[in-house]
Amino acid sequence: MREADKKKFEEITRMRDEVDEKIKEVLNREIDPIYREIAGKIGGGMENDKHMPHILERLLPLEQARMVNQLPDQYREESAGRLEVSEEFAKKAGMDKKTADKYLYELYEKGFIYPTRGGPQMPRAVVQFKNAAVNNPKYEEALGQEYLELWTAFELVQERLEEAAKRRASESVPGQRVLPRWRAIKDIPGVMPCEDTRELIKLGAKKGPLAIYYCPCKKFSVGKTCDIDNACCLGFMGMARYHIERGTGREVTLKEALDLVAEFDKLPVTHMSRNLQGNIEGGELAVDMICECHWDCCIVLHPVFGQDKYPVEQLVAKSRFESTVDPEKCIGCKTCVSVCQWGAAQMRYYPEHDEERAHIDTEACFGCGSCVVNCSVSALNLKLVRPPKHIPETLESPVGG
Repeated sequence: MREADKKKFEEITRMRDEVDEKIKEVLNREIDPIYREIAGKIGGGMENDKHMPHILERLLPLEQARMVNQLPDQYREESAGRLEVSEEFAKKAGMDKKTADKYLYELYEKGFIYPTRGGPQMPRAVVQFKNAAVNNPKYEEALGQEYLELWTAFELVQERLEEAAKRRASESVPGQRVLPRWRAIKDIPGVMPCEDTRELIKLGAKKGPLAIYYCPCKKFSVGKTCDIDNACCLGFMGMARYHIERGTGREVTLKEALDLVAEFDKLPVTHMSRNLQGNIEGGELAVDMICECHWDCCIVLHPVFGQDKYPVEQLVAKSRFESTVDPEKCIGCKTCVSVCQWGAAQMRYYPEHDEERAHIDTEACFGCGSCVVNCSVSALNLKLVRPPKHIPETLESPVGG
């Protein structure tokens, strides 16, 4: 992390502590025991968490909480819709079927109910819940700022950040990988389709809709400085359909998707996606999203940058590329330094030029290509330094979450 970012991290920590202090009053309020019971069904020890029951209390009116607490619907027929319950279930919940189905769809939009072949279900994991429950603008006013602050306090508890880093470090392979800017690798031989954002997006367009949707991390972050709009995550196939149907994203054309990704080149964010190859040539797309991540507002990167116990590359996989600089071309503008969130682009004094020019710390470089595409004099380039096996080949590969 750059020295300037260390100061920013300290500022974010202060802002986080302010949110924690503000939310203490909320956490001391008495709530119905049913919210702690539902929290326990999400898993991950949430029944003992101090934030989750209060998050659920804001999200679920009591009548809806009592209904979802009875899921799954044991009376449901296989032919029923994925967001539909039986008459018997509705009656047991103290309402008619029409009202129950209406509530379920509302909770689907809010991100708490998921349509499955077995009928409506609650979240199977906290991360699944969080990624869906903070990014629907339709409910922003009704849920209020306090709801987002509860999520902020929940996610940024220091012990939780440390546990996230520890869990990712225990995985045999990082679950997320940096994707290089396509303009930085377009002329390099040996580029694989799974690391070329253009190829990923084109195949995604063939397999189903494309959608730009609201980033859940950026929604509840404090101190965001990456200047990117909250609607910045690109989803493919089922992920795209999910956000289009819920109103948390909008469908875009192939051209719009490619243009949007190109616009992100100007900002200090990194393309990231699942760390898998997939068989793209055979039509298999192993990833269903491309995220635009920055350490100050990404729940994957924030705990990574906020610790020094584990090497960053143990928690997030580097791309197969590495940046290089030609000091003869460099004009010392420091643009590369400003767009590199990894701290790899630095300024170094060159005696032969009697001035500071760009230098790349290859150990810190993650091969994102931001410095390359933002250099006005083409002094920086990416080079291929890792073999194809650096990226897990199939969905069966041992990867982290």
